[in-house]
Amino acid sequence: MKSLVDITKKNRSAFLDEFKDTISKGLLPSCLNGFKNLTTWQAGHNWTTGSGGTYIENDTTNFIIGTQCVTVQTDASTNASKFIRMASYPSTDFTKMNIGLLVKIDNIDNVGDLSLYFGNDNTNFARIDSIEGNQGSSYIRSNEWTLITFSLGEIDSITGTPDLTDVTFLQLRISTNSDVILQASFNGLFIFNRPDEPRLTISFDDGYESIFTRGKRELDKFMIPAVAYMVPSYMDDAGRLSKTQLDIMKRDGWEIGGHELNNNQKVNTEEEIRNSFTTILNWADENLYNVKSYAYPGGEWGVLDSNPNLTVRDIATEYFSNARVIFEGQQETLPVADPYKLRVSYITNVDTPLSVQENINKAIENNEWLHLCFHNIVDGTATLTTEYNTNDFIDICQRIHDSGIRVGTVEQILNETPKREIRRIDCGTF
Repeated sequence: MKSLVDITKKNRSAFLDEFKDTISKGLLPSCLNGFKNLTTWQAGHNWTTGSGGTYIENDTTNFIIGTQCVTVQTDASTNASKFIRMASYPSTDFTKMNIGLLVKIDNIDNVGDLSLYFGNDNTNFARIDSIEGNQGSSYIRSNEWTLITFSLGEIDSITGTPDLTDVTFLQLRISTNSDVILQASFNGLFIFNRPDEPRLTISFDDGYESIFTRGKRELDKFMIPAVAYMVPSYMDDAGRLSKTQLDIMKRDGWEIGGHELNNNQKVNTEEEIRNSFTTILNWADENLYNVKSYAYPGGEWGVLDSNPNLTVRDIATEYFSNARVIFEGQQETLPVADPYKLRVSYITNVDTPLSVQENINKAIENNEWLHLCFHNIVDGTATLTTEYNTNDFIDICQRIHDSGIRVGTVEQILNETPKREIRRIDCGTF
């Protein structure tokens, strides 16, 4: 299953440029089946707003698609908000669809909520909040166009009794959590077919020996492969995975990924990060592990302290095929919005098998990609956030097996190729 740009490309720095060029030429992204462009907010789009704040209906200075976008600003007061809406959109069936939004926000730290409303009118709608529950860098970077996707499983609330087979009402709303003006620009809203079935991935960080002695032991009962994000210097250390164990895991279909000690690579220089990535790949080559996936330590993919024009993600695109953040606001869609910001469900010692079951059920109902990330599997009480009780893990393995959900490693799932459709689209004026 490819991403919104072809993940076989070595240099992904032009990710949004390629997406922009594809749409601008009137072509749908080649990996999206059932693509429907709702709006790119071109001239005559007919979206309206309410009182307060500032509304730039035709922003010709800040666009990435077409010749303009729409921009809103809140007032300078805590919890101030600003919305735009289309109250008479042509009837569209949202069921069994995923949603994509192309957005740019001037200061992500000042965002209270960024919400999408869709339904029949302003009394019958569903609402999705797209920024929440992340560790480390936010999914959206300040002053950068970002494509974010979500499934209907991420609906946070429902007002009235909306009929999602007949959506005619669309609204975007942003609010600030501070007393400064917050600005957001929008340049793309679309829907596309969700995949034919859900997927699930299990991964483990930091190379604890328990991944083999407890985690793999239980997963083997159901022939479930997983991903081990390994810090090279940990191999053969006391309490960590040995080379012999890693070789067995590789033999049995596990994926070996890369990880790092420093829990915030943004404080490192570009040279230090490149040296770290080179060390991982050299270690992988020496041990024949074919590392293609990376896990950002602490989920920190963002801007380097030493270079405001460079992110850890930017550098990772030159070394790996994909990278994983820690963002629990939504589960991942297929195709993914960004293969270098893969979203996961970070499992800690307070998560129960029942709560994991709820995520499995949601993934199955909405054909999401659920990625469960563990660390150290321990007997007895799990006291640290990076620990998880063995019996609870056994319970989760059984639930995964009983659910019948399709399980694969990160590379297995990303490399599944959907049917390709290239056809003209109408960018329209809505």
